[in-house]
Amino acid sequence: MDRNITDKKIEEGDQPVALAMVYGEAGMHLEFLPHGYPCSVVLPVITKGNREDVKAWSWNGSTSKPTLKPSIKTTHPDGSVSHIWLTEGVCQHLGDSTDGLAGKKLPLLPLPVSERENDEE
Repeated sequence: MDRNITDKKIEEGDQPVALAMVYGEAGMHLEFLPHGYPCSVVLPVITKGNREDVKAWSWNGSTSKPTLKPSIKTTHPDGSVSHIWLTEGVCQHLGDSTDGLAGKKLPLLPLPVSERENDEE
């Protein structure tokens, strides 16, 4: 699988909390790690155009303060639900979340370096 990692819009002094990847014909994907998730999330993203045409999330292009639209709702293996808005690198956990984080605003967690090193080998 062709994988090119790109960093877009890294503001001076900010650390990336997300990775942008291109998977051949599958297109651009964004990887990030919210609180309450057992592992990182990888979603198809676009930075321009109509997201309905490609079934992807709209992304602001930033890896240090990513914003995605629409919201992200995940059912975890234990049956709990996380429902978040990701805006400027901060997850707003919505009221229908059953993961214990409803109503909280928490920044993305840094992606573990070991995962990135293993992917590059």
